[in-house]
Amino acid sequence: MEQGGLVTEFTLLIGLSVAVVYLFLHLRLSTALGFLAVGLLAGPSGLGLLQNNQALEEMAEFGVAFLLFSLGLEFSLPRLYAMRRIVWGVGGLQMLGTMFVIMGLSWALGPLSWSGTLVCAAALALSSTAMVSQELVHRRELLSRYGMMTMGVLLFQDLISVFFLAMLPTLATPQQGHLLHLASSGGLAIALLVGMVLAGRFLFPRLFHAVAAVRSAELFMLTVLLVAMVPALLAEHFGLSRGLGAFLAGMLLGESHFRHQIDADIRPFRDVLLGVFFISVGMMMDLHSIWSDWPYVLGLTAAVLLLKAVLVAYLGAQQQEKPAVAWRSALALAGTGEFGFALVTLGMVHHLVDTQTGSVMLGTLMLGMLAVPPLMAMGPRLAKLMQKRRHHPRDVAPEEHQELSRHIVLCGYGRVGQGLSKLFREADFKVIAMDLDPTRVEQAVLLGHGVYYGNCAEPAGLARLHLEQARLVVITFDDPPITLKLLSMIRQRHEKLPVLVRAADDLYYEQFMAAGATEVIPEILEAGLMLASQGLFLLGWSQERIANIIRRIRLGRYKLLRDYIPGQEEQFNAKEADERDFIKAVMLSEGSFGVGKRLSAMNLEEEGVAVDAIQRSAAQEELAPSADLVLEAGDVVVLKGKQHALERCESRLLAP
Repeated sequence: MEQGGLVTEFTLLIGLSVAVVYLFLHLRLSTALGFLAVGLLAGPSGLGLLQNNQALEEMAEFGVAFLLFSLGLEFSLPRLYAMRRIVWGVGGLQMLGTMFVIMGLSWALGPLSWSGTLVCAAALALSSTAMVSQELVHRRELLSRYGMMTMGVLLFQDLISVFFLAMLPTLATPQQGHLLHLASSGGLAIALLVGMVLAGRFLFPRLFHAVAAVRSAELFMLTVLLVAMVPALLAEHFGLSRGLGAFLAGMLLGESHFRHQIDADIRPFRDVLLGVFFISVGMMMDLHSIWSDWPYVLGLTAAVLLLKAVLVAYLGAQQQEKPAVAWRSALALAGTGEFGFALVTLGMVHHLVDTQTGSVMLGTLMLGMLAVPPLMAMGPRLAKLMQKRRHHPRDVAPEEHQELSRHIVLCGYGRVGQGLSKLFREADFKVIAMDLDPTRVEQAVLLGHGVYYGNCAEPAGLARLHLEQARLVVITFDDPPITLKLLSMIRQRHEKLPVLVRAADDLYYEQFMAAGATEVIPEILEAGLMLASQGLFLLGWSQERIANIIRRIRLGRYKLLRDYIPGQEEQFNAKEADERDFIKAVMLSEGSFGVGKRLSAMNLEEEGVAVDAIQRSAAQEELAPSADLVLEAGDVVVLKGKQHALERCESRLLAP
């Protein structure tokens, strides 16, 4: 194919990817599924945009290698040992049980070879680490009991997927050469591991120290790419998979103090090349074959989801997990994952899986990944149903809670709530709290703390707190939408009740105050005040003088501290850019539009931007902004306002 045609095809592919992935993100679906859809649209069964995808397949293989390299960076033997009960007890048995059932059914019903059956069974047994972890973070459940159980199983699956991907070339050898090739591959893998350990011990640290000493971000990134790719290519040269070499390199670098920077540098390449991998998978899917076999695809998807969910729930119960925890983990792990696509696709490349079976498998894997978000959304409702059927600490309220008066209400009983509870009780105030974590509530009740199980942002939960008798409410969790809803509910019934609100920063400060908060405590700004007060004390200021300046800042609603100069690496979403005030310094040069103009003529106020000061380098002084001030070359105009408005005003001042 001509070079120009290839460039045109890739340009069309990138444009299609931007549009489709944007749509999938708006629908809160995985980007992996978006790239699969791109492959379906661009492939032979869709629009046929790519006629020769050899370059695409080569890039896709490096995408898998970079994924395994990143996985190696996160791999930790101490973490694996700490979670061994979940990792091996649930993760290992789930993989074995699922594969055993699927392989048994496959041998009974299908003509696949044992190696092809093994590949398909392993692919269906794996779950989606990317989608499940993303949902857990979004739902703030990563550190919950069920979140930890789920991540433990995913840790084992990630580890075993490396083994399967590494063994694919061995499985593709002729039947009579299996044992010999397996022994040869094992010996080469051990030799590669020894070589990588020696390189990780003696070469990699010196290399990265030397590169880091130069302080060049570009050189460091190039070194990371080199260290990720060379082991992958060496492994391929010795007949092993690229992924195994990349994983070993990442695992060794994961122990170094460069790990986080390496991960940050490799991530953009990994994400883009993984996107290319999923596009190539989508192009291999035959829509006509999937459509003609849709009963098999739907039936297989339903059977896999049910099998994995029941098996994980049973194994969780055997590990003494509560039914709600076991079933929520089961729902999260029932779906299929991105490593399954890699196994099936490489199985097709190595002719272990035929085209028709591969299309059915890829269709099943796609539906299984689509099922992950709705299945996880069912988890809380299922947990509530199970909790209603058993004795729960929310049904046990200590006697002193039956008649509440002049008490303090804590909405949320996490780290902040528990600390406040101790301080208020130390001051002889009666305190009650409400929290949605059943384990935390159960332990708190056993310790004699006044904690209810429930959702204080719902009318029924709020009613149990008897706000009509309360003297103070403190919202201790950091969830702005829920906080705004709760403030509205409280103010509808109790206009004069003091409400103290915790906030991570000042982004929602005005909204919280407008919604009825008596006072908002932004943690970042308060941390700055505490550091400043300690610093001033160490510099010899009196406690009274320090208290006065801090009091003035708080009475002024932190306005002195709320202006912010963003850094180069910071990214803000649309809401933050529209809500937060920033500071920008603009230096006027000869020929800039603003030079020689009166400040009033620039009409910066129309954009909602205020001129905070003018620093005139010629006079080496700071001038107060006034309408009649004429701007000169070399002036630094200090602007204050929203990010987009600042950018427009900067362009206006500096225009030729």
